[in-house]
Amino acid sequence: MAHDKSSILQPLLLSGFLFLLGRNVALGQSTAQSARFGNWYSRNAVDGDPGVPDSTNSEFEETCTHTPSSSPDGWWTVTLSNAAAVFRIVIYNKRQPSRSDCCEDRLIGFTLEAYTQKTIRVFTYTDPNPTAQEIYTVIVPANITDPINRIIISNSEVSLILTLCEVLLFGETVCPSGKFGLECKRDCNCEDRQESCFVSTGGCPSGCAAGYTGEDCYTPCSRGFYGVDCNRTCSEHCTGNGNNCRADTGHCTGGCEAGYIPPLCDDQCPEKTFGQDCKENCSSTCRDGLCHHETGVCDQCPPGYIGDFCDQVCSVYMFGDGCSQNCSFHCLDQLCNHQTGICHNCTMDRKGEYCEVDIFAVQSGEGGDDSAVIGAVVGTILGVIIVTIIVIFFVWRHRRNCSDDKQKVKQSWTKNSNRETPVTTSASSSAPTLPLRPNAKAKTDYTDFKDSSLLYRQPVQVFQNGGNVISLFRHGD
Repeated sequence: MAHDKSSILQPLLLSGFLFLLGRNVALGQSTAQSARFGNWYSRNAVDGDPGVPDSTNSEFEETCTHTPSSSPDGWWTVTLSNAAAVFRIVIYNKRQPSRSDCCEDRLIGFTLEAYTQKTIRVFTYTDPNPTAQEIYTVIVPANITDPINRIIISNSEVSLILTLCEVLLFGETVCPSGKFGLECKRDCNCEDRQESCFVSTGGCPSGCAAGYTGEDCYTPCSRGFYGVDCNRTCSEHCTGNGNNCRADTGHCTGGCEAGYIPPLCDDQCPEKTFGQDCKENCSSTCRDGLCHHETGVCDQCPPGYIGDFCDQVCSVYMFGDGCSQNCSFHCLDQLCNHQTGICHNCTMDRKGEYCEVDIFAVQSGEGGDDSAVIGAVVGTILGVIIVTIIVIFFVWRHRRNCSDDKQKVKQSWTKNSNRETPVTTSASSSAPTLPLRPNAKAKTDYTDFKDSSLLYRQPVQVFQNGGNVISLFRHGD
C-alpha cells in the first residue's frame, strides 16, 4: 500500500521543533539492535517516518525495525552525539490491526532504560499496560536532571520479537556554552555574550547580537545594513557605494571616501584637516586654517592672498580681501603691503601708514614741531625762489646794456669810417681827444669812475690806434 512519506514526516518533524514540547533529539542519531530480520534496519526507527497503519510488510520494512525470533533477547538502542535533557519519549508500534496474529502485541511489557555519557543508568521504565498501544508515551520524571546520552528498549516475555517503527526523544541537547543545534556545531549569536542561546533554535533571551537577525540569530545582516536587528544602514561614504561595512560594527571594510573619519565614515574630517582618512592639514594660508574636508580648498583666504589654496600673493598695486583693493596713489610708486595696504614709502608731500596725511594741509596747531619744520621748509623754498629771480633780473639787465653799447659803437664807427673823427668822452670824462683810424680794433676793458661820490667800475670800449693811441668810451653812455 503506497503512502506519502512527506505527509507523515511533516507533523513529526514539526513536533520536533515545537518550542514548548522540545524537539526530537533522536532524529538521525546512531542506532543498533540485537539482530536484524531481513532489511528491517535499526536506523529505520529514527528516520522520522513511523509508517502508515495497515501498510504491507514490504512498506513497513522500509520504516520499521525487526529482530528475528531466533534472538529471543531482542533489544534496540540509540546513542546521542550530544547528551540531552530528555523529558518525554514517544514510541510508535507496528500498527497492523487487520492482522490478528501480529504484530502490536510485541511491545506489551517492554522495558526502557536511560543512561548518561558515563554509562550510569538514571532511569528505567517498564510498560504496565496489559494491552498493546499504537503509540506509547513515556514521561521522564522531573527529578532526572542528568543529561541522557543513550536509550535501550528491550522486549518482554510476551514476545520473542522486538519491532519498532519510530522512537522520538523530546528534549534539549545540552550543548557547551555558546553552541546550539542537534550536533552543537552552530555558534550562538546573543547580544549578551555571556548567556547561552536556546539549544534547539539558537534564539537568545537578550536578543540577537549586532549583525545577526532571525529566530535563530544566525542570519547575517543583508549587504548594506548592520547593527542590532540589522536596522542601521552602512555609511554612504564607505568606499564601494556605501555597501561595504561590517554587519556587527558598521565599520567600512574598504575605508572611507576622502573627507570622512574612519571607521564609520559618517562624520566629516575635523576642522583644519582633509583628505583620505583626514590625514592632510589645510594650508596654513587658509583663513583660520579652515578648508573643504574633501578637497582641501580653503573656505576663505586671508587678506593679501587668492587661489584655491590661498597660495597666491596679490599682484602689484593690490591688497586686502580677495586682492580687491588698490594701493593708495600717495604710496611711492603705488607700492604697499599686500595684506594691510600700508605703504612702503610715501610721495614727497605725504606721510602716515597709508600716506593719508597731506603735509601742506596740516591744520595749524596740529603738532607744533611739525608746524615749525614745515614753516622752515616753506620759507627756505620761497627764499631760494626770490634770490633766483633777482639774479636772473640782473643778468638779463647786464646783457641788455652790453648789447646797447655795442650798437652805438658800431654806428659811430660806420659814420667815421672814411675819416678820422675825434672821439671824446662824456662831459664827466677828462680823457683827451684822439684821432681814430678806420681800422682800429675795439676791445672791452674796465676802468673806475666816480659818480655822485661813489667809486665804481664800468666797462669802456678801448680802441687801439696804431698801437699807441687809445680812445675811451664809457659803456652805456
